[in-house]
Amino acid sequence: MLSKKYINDGKPFLILNQLQQQVKREVEEKIKNGVYIFEKTRCPICENFSDFDTLFKKDKFGLECNVAACKKCGLLMINPRMTQNAYNDFYDKEYRRLYFGKEATEDNLDIDFEQKTPRGINIFEFIKEKANIKEFNNQYVVEIGCCSGANLKPFKEAGAQITGLDLDTKYLNYGKIHKALDLNYGSISDFKFEKSPDIIIYSHVLEHILDLDKELKRIKEISKASTYIYIEVPGILNFLNRHNDKTYIMSIGIAHTFYFSLNSLKYLFEKYGFELVYGDEFVRALFRRSERDIQYDINNLYVVHNNYLKNIERIIFFRKTKILKQKIKNKIRKILWKTKKL
Repeated sequence: MLSKKYINDGKPFLILNQLQQQVKREVEEKIKNGVYIFEKTRCPICENFSDFDTLFKKDKFGLECNVAACKKCGLLMINPRMTQNAYNDFYDKEYRRLYFGKEATEDNLDIDFEQKTPRGINIFEFIKEKANIKEFNNQYVVEIGCCSGANLKPFKEAGAQITGLDLDTKYLNYGKIHKALDLNYGSISDFKFEKSPDIIIYSHVLEHILDLDKELKRIKEISKASTYIYIEVPGILNFLNRHNDKTYIMSIGIAHTFYFSLNSLKYLFEKYGFELVYGDEFVRALFRRSERDIQYDINNLYVVHNNYLKNIERIIFFRKTKILKQKIKNKIRKILWKTKKL
């Protein structure tokens, strides 16, 4: 384990509002009573099943969450994790209330859509630039895990045909009724595509998917040689930039079953015949089906990932120490100033 503060003591790293505290108790009760069952799983990159190093035993909410590093390739993943049935129930009943701390009322859905609109614009501009797409009139854009469709809106406004898929009917209905977007209930596995997409978007979704083997095979099945696959996930080598002086456990949540760096994501996609077009450690990445045989060769990232996380611990410790010293100095100055005035 990286630090004793990550033991499973039930204490959250976040300040939880009343709703989040209630939902946390509901999840804990289900785990305790065996309603939410956990299972061991293989690494989707190297197929390792038994050689893992546990880094965290709880997430930012204080929930049981065994995040481990694969010693064969370095991928971080929850292992053991909840079963698919347990996750389905969790996403249906607790996920959004726990993560966002509010109920899905119409007013909240309005706010949520507006807050997500800038991300959709950023994704649009990123794909337009990195894929060198001049016009979107003839483009067919599909988003998996589209929520209410905010990411798809700029593509539609640019003339693209869009399709969004999600499993949350409240958010889907909001996007369909209030934003006139083509959103559908379902996953990439069960949706019948009439034609191959030109662009497939996974924005903060891939890290939630349990069966990556099934997902990547389906992507390959419905795509064509020219299809771009856009992936955005929280990059583990960008944790410090995301949270500044806060601990990187702020990126650790029970809903995130995998934690990628750009290279670990690249290895996963190469395994299924995709090559990286462009990527960064944010992580934002574009992939396409490779026209050549990819030499699937993994460099073990275990040491790279672990050293980075350990260095963050040191940086945060020294920052907090420096801030504490400055606070003490300021208190002493105030005391001395008051003493002089007496």
